Amino acid sequence: MESSFKSVFYQDFFNYNHQTNLKLVASYESLSGQLSPKIIELSCHIMNAHTIWNARLKSIQDPCKPWDLFPIEKFAEKDQSNFESTMEILHQVDLDVKFKYKNSMGKSFESYGSDVLTHIVNHSTYHRGQIAMLMRELGLEPLPSDFIQFKIQD
Repeated sequence: MESSFKSVFYQDFFNYNHQTNLKLVASYESLSGQLSPKIIELSCHIMNAHTIWNARLKSIQDPCKPWDLFPIEKFAEKDQSNFESTMEILHQVDLDVKFKYKNSMGKSFESYGSDVLTHIVNHSTYHRGQIAMLMRELGLEPLPSDFIQFKIQD
């Protein structure tokens, strides 16, 4: 895959992730008081994991822990920051080069930047699926969040 193609692909992929997160937080605003602690925990985890991976790609220390909690009102702000940071990474980091990092348990690894970026969106999608299931269990209607749905509306 050519580097410019990768950049365009990841810009689109992260735009999907960002727009879906914004729709999710908008749905939260209309459901105040109805969200379970598990939904809030998973939402915080999505943001924290993205923040941590961005930091690793920039070779800086993890700024938070994967399961740290924060007020759900900060979700949109954190998502915007993550999105902007990832867009910077797309212009600054060679995605075809492996980089070294340590996970939250201190174990060392090497990964390609492109693999990490793919992981960030897949990880977010996985947990948004869990959130959708939890919302259904509460009798709430989850938002459609499939990538193809995003592309059709494009």
